[in-house]
Amino acid sequence: MFTQLKRTHQAASDSTESTEIANKKARVSTDTPVEKKNQNKMMFFKDWNSGSFIPEVEDDYTGEKTISLKDGKYNAMVTTAPLTIKYSEMGPKGNLGTRFVSETAFTSAKFTMTLEKGVDSKVLAAMPNVESEQDAYFKWMNATGTSMLTLAWEKELPMFNAQRKKCMAAAKKEAKKDKELDVNARALEHFLKDATLPVVEKLDEDGDGTLINKISRRYQYTSKQTGDVIINRPRIWKRKREGGYEDITDSIKYLPKGSVVITQVSFRCYSMASYYGVATDMGKHVILVWRKPTSGVSKDNNPTVPYFE
Repeated sequence: MFTQLKRTHQAASDSTESTEIANKKARVSTDTPVEKKNQNKMMFFKDWNSGSFIPEVEDDYTGEKTISLKDGKYNAMVTTAPLTIKYSEMGPKGNLGTRFVSETAFTSAKFTMTLEKGVDSKVLAAMPNVESEQDAYFKWMNATGTSMLTLAWEKELPMFNAQRKKCMAAAKKEAKKDKELDVNARALEHFLKDATLPVVEKLDEDGDGTLINKISRRYQYTSKQTGDVIINRPRIWKRKREGGYEDITDSIKYLPKGSVVITQVSFRCYSMASYYGVATDMGKHVILVWRKPTSGVSKDNNPTVPYFE
């Protein structure tokens, strides 16, 4: 979809400072001239359906073994299908000041999008194959997540030790009633069944299910080179009438529900006390394919009363 450009790498690491110190250091913008120059180039790599993405075992930043999705020798940054925004927190402050993230919780804040299938009729008229691509993309995402988890099981990664013991115990219990049961294969089935994949079903208040993909990008990081805290907001781009793309990030206060975007995601294995599986993280660039119009007029809910002299 996009011209292949030379890959660059911006070093970033989780801050080792306390939350309080890091929060005090956070700034609205700390771009150096070089960082600003790189940000003004839109860089996409392989489309989800055109790359040769392969899961491999490697060390994460803590030295623990994990599964990474690779694009050659690099960690894959996958270009998504066009998807519709269900919810988003993509303004300059991300989710700072929302229900679960206080106004000053910079180190836990994120930029987020919850994406779903389906598009407005206006988009469908211009992109008639988009919904079939969305279907295929969502299936590919979960198949990719499953392949990563399967490799993690086969390589007996320590990060999933607790889940492995639980699944093996369940399979051995079943094997007492079925002597021909393949315990390891059955344990793997349990492991995959209980894992969370990138695409999940969300039930609405009427009980109807919608398939969604949640992606996020941390609000800030600390530069290894300078020690500065860098605001990590994605760059938002829009197609120009004459061709090419323009950076519209600074003009975007929010992205309306129903808008259509193409973005970048990377795949990440995770394991916590109650949940484990594969999640997707938002990349550095987002294309706003179509912005859903908003009326900009608030409904007047004031009571109606007569005028008296």
